[in-house]
Amino acid sequence: MMHITEDTPPDMLAGAMDLIVHLPTNRSVKMSVERSTPMMDLLVHITSAHQLQLSNHIIQALEMAPSSERSDKVLPYKPNTPIGALDTQHIKVIAKNKPVSIPKNLPPGYQPFESTFRLQVHLPRNQLYVIRVSQHVFLENILKTVCDEKNLDMRKYELRHPGNCLLFPKHPEIYRRK
Repeated sequence: MMHITEDTPPDMLAGAMDLIVHLPTNRSVKMSVERSTPMMDLLVHITSAHQLQLSNHIIQALEMAPSSERSDKVLPYKPNTPIGALDTQHIKVIAKNKPVSIPKNLPPGYQPFESTFRLQVHLPRNQLYVIRVSQHVFLENILKTVCDEKNLDMRKYELRHPGNCLLFPKHPEIYRRK
């Protein structure tokens, strides 16, 4: 990458250059642009020419690896960096919509922004297990989650309501089956 300073001759960024643009659809197209075009303007030009939504895409300048064994290097730049200063011929347009990673330790039936409640499960030997669950979660799934977490054999335990009071329900308890 060339460093552009006040002393850089203006003719260094004069003229046009040919680029190979790698689109998110796995298509590659050739395009000719002015060397003085800023990277952000290049993104606007590419997305509008290929009917892509500007706000959903980013652009990467690639330094192509000499062999297929190594991966291409992404060149760092600022939005106002002229494309001619990067000394590259390959531009990659990437969609921003990355898959959202879901943490592994979520309770069964959990969905983002879903109304949940706090459930306390009393375990043998005065242990307490607290979990947030949705109202749509089956008791069997709660029992399985608790037993897995506490290394208990699910076949030997069951969930019981500590009383039959419907107005003021208490927390469920796990009892050993007889």
